[in-house]
Amino acid sequence: DGVLFTSDHELVKYPVAKADTSYTVPEGTIGIGFFAFELCSNILSVELPNTVTYIGDYAFNECTNLTTINIPSGITSIGAGTFYYCSALRQIEIPDGVTSIGDEAFLGCRSLTEVTIPNSVTDIGSDIFSYCDSIAIVNAPCSWINYNGNYPCEFPRWAEIILAAHTYGTYSVNDAGDTI
Repeated sequence: DGVLFTSDHELVKYPVAKADTSYTVPEGTIGIGFFAFELCSNILSVELPNTVTYIGDYAFNECTNLTTINIPSGITSIGAGTFYYCSALRQIEIPDGVTSIGDEAFLGCRSLTEVTIPNSVTDIGSDIFSYCDSIAIVNAPCSWINYNGNYPCEFPRWAEIILAAHTYGTYSVNDAGDTI
């Protein structure tokens, strides 16, 4: 089918011109390599098996029509730019067990409306939700807000941040990323 794997069962390249609109990564695949699906504009959905334990940086870079993807429970890190400008991505469920989200992980995901960040996330990169024009609600642990001096997002409009770790009420973030 033209999809390239290493002998260690890492998916390293999905063909850019492949006409299929969905792809199920075979069971036994251990990871998705850097830029593996880059610029695959035909792909609408990707199903990852539970055997996948890592997703490389910019793995789905500019998959502009990707609307759905699952993140397996064995993933502990979402790398830098993993879903960079996946402008049709509508939803993402980050499983409990993910501990870090890299810089610009969801930058430019213009159709993303709501995100839940589990309490297991302890390391947040910068600009993870910048240019996510449709995002309205972020359910996040308390420690997520301005973590380590990083501003994880620049919301293009008012958005609610609901802090999950403790009951502090609802906070809003303005265009500059300031908590109000």
